[in-house]
Amino acid sequence: MKGMSTHTIHVYTLFNKDVRQSLAALHTGDMQYELVRDAGDIWLLTTNANNERIAYRVINSRDPELRITAVDKQAGGLTLKADCAAGAYTAVVDCFREAAGCRLRTSFTPAHEQYLKPSGRDVFPLPEKGSISIPPGNIHFNQVGPRTGLLYFSTGAAPETLVLYWQDLSSLSPYCEAAHCSVAGTVAGEWPEPGFLLPGNAAHLLQPGTEYVIYDAYLLYQPGPVADTEALTRTFMEMLATLYKKISKPELGYFHWPQIAEGTLQELERNHGCWQNVKERSYLNAYYCDYDNPPEIMVQLAVMRPLKEYSIYKGIDMPLVNVLQQNIFSFYDKQLKTLVRWLPEMSDHLNNDEDHKEPDTMDSWYLYHPLLHLLACEQMGIHMPDAQTRNALDYGIRVAQHFNYDWPVMYNIRTLEVVRAETRPGEDGENDVPGLYAYVMLKAWELYGDDKYLREAYQAAGKLFNKGFKLMYQANNTAFAAVACLKLFKATGEQRFLSASITCIAALFSNMWIWQCGYGNGKNWASFFAIFPLPEAPYIAAYEENEVMMAFDEYIRLSEGVDIPQDVLFMLCEFLKYLPGRCFYYYPFNAPADMLSEKPREGQPMRNIYIPVEDLQEGWNQSGTVGLEIYGAGIPFSLYTRYYHQLADSGIILYAALPVKSIATNESGSHTVTFFGTPDNSGFCRLFPADASITLGAEISRGDQPLAYSTTPEKYITFDIQGGDEITIHLQVVL
Repeated sequence: MKGMSTHTIHVYTLFNKDVRQSLAALHTGDMQYELVRDAGDIWLLTTNANNERIAYRVINSRDPELRITAVDKQAGGLTLKADCAAGAYTAVVDCFREAAGCRLRTSFTPAHEQYLKPSGRDVFPLPEKGSISIPPGNIHFNQVGPRTGLLYFSTGAAPETLVLYWQDLSSLSPYCEAAHCSVAGTVAGEWPEPGFLLPGNAAHLLQPGTEYVIYDAYLLYQPGPVADTEALTRTFMEMLATLYKKISKPELGYFHWPQIAEGTLQELERNHGCWQNVKERSYLNAYYCDYDNPPEIMVQLAVMRPLKEYSIYKGIDMPLVNVLQQNIFSFYDKQLKTLVRWLPEMSDHLNNDEDHKEPDTMDSWYLYHPLLHLLACEQMGIHMPDAQTRNALDYGIRVAQHFNYDWPVMYNIRTLEVVRAETRPGEDGENDVPGLYAYVMLKAWELYGDDKYLREAYQAAGKLFNKGFKLMYQANNTAFAAVACLKLFKATGEQRFLSASITCIAALFSNMWIWQCGYGNGKNWASFFAIFPLPEAPYIAAYEENEVMMAFDEYIRLSEGVDIPQDVLFMLCEFLKYLPGRCFYYYPFNAPADMLSEKPREGQPMRNIYIPVEDLQEGWNQSGTVGLEIYGAGIPFSLYTRYYHQLADSGIILYAALPVKSIATNESGSHTVTFFGTPDNSGFCRLFPADASITLGAEISRGDQPLAYSTTPEKYITFDIQGGDEITIHLQVVL
């Protein structure tokens, strides 16, 4: 716990006064709200049922001559207007009717050209009346970089009060565009002075007469006590869903992924920059035209699995899958009897400029990730050498037992000597690898029926408890860990595994980008509801986003018949519905020329190519600084097989933004489609013919009620749906 600043002492003293300049007050439910003036500052004082008080600074003019021009009290809300020499402020308080909390929104209209200078954060949990001491409390996590503007904290002694603070950064985009500044990392701080710090830039001035939103916070309170870490993360998901339903959201986009899949397939088949040849074998590069690094096993399988799913879905034989399949066990080390990261006969080409670019150095997650996709391909009928596959699993078990299921970041694959133990000094290793390992073991159990794999999964998953928001090391692996825990719950009936699966999901949602960046380069692409690959990564990445989508889709399907919290199901479906409209922006042909780097770290740039850039960056930063990510090229195939559904015997394809639970063809020839999700999930469907010569019409109903639809310029049919819907489609097809 840190000491107090002089400003904190001033705030504590202000709210200790029995007589202060109170401007307005109201009471809703168990909450009391009071607008208080302190010279050039306007505060909202909130008091909950436990008499715990938190002050939020909603206007920070720094001008003691600030003049209050209006205070209006409405049902469940307050509006304050004020002005000073610098300009005019409007602060609005809207209290929630169905929950303990409110929205605070402040706008500023400059009277002159100027910039706003940051002056401290906005959240002040207060001590007991009469005290000038730091109150008890704890910050569970806050925004890192351009993630969602979240601050999750508890205040008070037991029973605690949990508070979720959400600064809707989308609203601040016009201000950031004018001021040429960024909201990355603006919701942070340390106890007892956390909160939002408005960015500013003296080199770029706000224009007089233009109204700028400079503050848009949503607050939600929930009583404790919090029994354990799993309860803390579970409550976070509940609170997050409540506030998410209130924030502003962009419209859903649509891009035609069947066309993108075909373009990507041609790219992989014909573009030599995707491949390198080693002794008459062809291997996918990790990055376009990357010939400085040897082939990697993960790259081959990260593309091979989506391609195999696509070939099964389309009912076609795909030579590219066969090429990749034939190469997998050239990564097999006969001495170790396992798959290794780098192609053994090329390992002497590594330049050793990074820790993992040593032939015998293994990143802990990397040992198991190839096995994940290898076993998934086995389940789809790609049969690898059985002895070598089982040997690789046995080696993985030996490593897991050696580290007692607590993996370091890197180790020597031959001696198992630790190369790097911690992600950062004083922190753990790769906390989600036990879940990834459990997922692999459960796949092996499903394939081979040997209970030793189930026992290994059970042992490893036990290491996921009490990690909380620090559980995530790499997003896709944490997502597969969530699936593994759900499988273990279904296999054992032990409630703790269901709780652990929700902790995995909560850790992922604390690392998301749930706002639309509307300034700088961010104006050129859709950022809403993206996920970051690592806890401190400054950008989102194609490969991890694709695999998180795959894992979430699997989780939702496994959850059928399981009493998972509805807010968890709701948020998973929301992530899935926005992803197809976002991922299109990874393709370099969508971006203005100055948005993408011309000198990526790996390989070479190329504009007109169906290979995604690895990195999309926030705001003013250039994207594509890492390279064109070939191991992320599975995106369109994964999307096609999960979002597009062939209606039997019709030649018509259904695109659904929400996960489809089932499609039944009725005796009348109509099709009944049911959807996962909750009634709060909304989305749309699109019907289109596989053959452009077909003219399409339809009658669509929800239960007994006709459902209206519209027709796109391409003559496709589109209609709105909700989670849990059962929709009947009677097609009218003219050849």
